[in-house]
Parts: sequence; C-alpha cells; structure tokens
Amino acid sequence: MRRRPSGSEALFHSLSEFAYILLFLALGALAVLYVEAAAAKARAHAYAEENERLAEEVAFLEEILEEKRHGVVPCWKRPEEEVPKVAGRIVIHDATSFTAVRGAEGRSVEVEAREAQQAKSELDEAMRKVLGEELTYAGEKNCYLRIEIENETNDFELYDEVASIVTGAGMVVARE
Repeated sequence: MRRRPSGSEALFHSLSEFAYILLFLALGALAVLYVEAAAAKARAHAYAEENERLAEEVAFLEEILEEKRHGVVPCWKRPEEEVPKVAGRIVIHDATSFTAVRGAEGRSVEVEAREAQQAKSELDEAMRKVLGEELTYAGEKNCYLRIEIENETNDFELYDEVASIVTGAGMVVARE
C-alpha cells in the first residue's frame, strides 16, 4: 500500500510545486519584459531618426527664411520641384547669332537675324519659349532662375547686353 506523506513532506512537496510555478511565471514575465524592452528600443530608434529628419527640415526652413528675409530665393533650393542649379544657357556666337539651351535636357533654339537689335529681341522670345515652364514656376514660387552665358566672342559689351536681357526676364546670370 501506498504510504500517505506526512505533514512536513506534503508541505515540502507543495512548496516545491509552488516554486516551479513561480519559476515559470517569472520566466514568462521576463520574456514579456524582454519583448517590451526590444519594442521600446525600436521606438526610441525610430523617434531618434524622426527627430534627426525634423532637425534637418528645420535647418532647411530656417535657411529659406533667411534667404526670404534678404529677398534672395533660388528655385533650385526649393523642395517641391527639381529645378537645376543652372536652368539654361545662352551661347553668344556673334552679334546676330545666339543659341538658347534649356538646362540638363538640352532642348535649344537657334536665333539668327540680320540686325543685332532684332537678334536680341528674338533671343528674349526664344529664351522665354525654351524656359517657359521654369519661368512660370519661378513666378508662382517667387524665386529666381540662374542662366549661364557662354560668350564665343571677345566683345564684353555684347555679353553685358545679353546679361541685361537675362536680368530683364527676372533671371540671374550664373557666374560659376
């Protein structure tokens, strides 16, 4: 026959079962805490990345505000649309022959006329035609475009006249 455990043996047996139950509960709680700690670490990392992104955005906006304070806002720095640093190029072949080229795309319009004054007027029209989208964007966003002027002649006065056409159209001559 089976012997009945005495009172102290029964108590010892009950306490050991209780200890095992507590051990498994502690291991379960430890696993839950580990998962929560890993999730908290991931959230902290995500918050740090978001904080860094927001700090960059704030720096960019402060730069834009500083530029607006002085009335100088280049279109290529605006985040909404990609406008190249140099929106286009004008090549001066001689007093009656010019080429207006659009930025990276390279679309161009040749201007040739009999008289220098007529050529400059046609250059203004060609430039507005080639850079029409960029000029519209610049007008809407209150910013300026940069245009390169390539002078194949040795005539600085001609270069200066073409530069005044560019500035008259609301653009800036890129001197880089």
